[in-house]
Amino acid sequence: MPQTVYVLTFTNDSKFSDLTFVYQSESFHVHRIIVYGQSEYFDECFSEEGIVSVEPRGKRQREAGKMQKGHGGHILLNLNRKQVQAMLHFMYSGVVSGSITCKEDFNEAVEEYRAASLYDVLSWKDKLEIKIRDYFRQTSTGDELLQRTKLAYSNTHEDSIREWATEVCAPRLQELLRFDSTREALKELIDEFYCFWDDLDAACTK
Repeated sequence: MPQTVYVLTFTNDSKFSDLTFVYQSESFHVHRIIVYGQSEYFDECFSEEGIVSVEPRGKRQREAGKMQKGHGGHILLNLNRKQVQAMLHFMYSGVVSGSITCKEDFNEAVEEYRAASLYDVLSWKDKLEIKIRDYFRQTSTGDELLQRTKLAYSNTHEDSIREWATEVCAPRLQELLRFDSTREALKELIDEFYCFWDDLDAACTK
């Protein structure tokens, strides 16, 4: 059995776990030795005993509570089920899912990037950045690039992700202005998202 597959067999196994992630109405049994070394946030959570709650935007708030007997305690996560599963799959295997091929894949990658940022899982965040950047880079036509750029501006408020899209648009600006379809799509982007022009201008002057 490959080592990665072997390690993954221990995820959510209460018999050997010493920490529990709680999210929404569910819980997931994990191992401190796996998650702590990959996240400064989780490492700081148990510098002293107690329950830690995470609020949006990374604000950390301590709540009263005791450790669960026989376990290392609980950490309350401000994530959904898919985000937790993706994070733990990476922590236990070091692998991110395949390339982005559709809108749904893009949205999932953005949600995972938010989770990686919120919980300081830096190696996961770096790999997701490469994956999302490649989504913008690997476009065969100007129309496709602008469709993906529009997706970045309409489906996320993450400044960094929007900037990655405009960084690909900037060196192809002459190409985008050359054809009627892409020139019109570019104009619609500027009209719909006022910040797109500022981001594009910044990318052109780098």
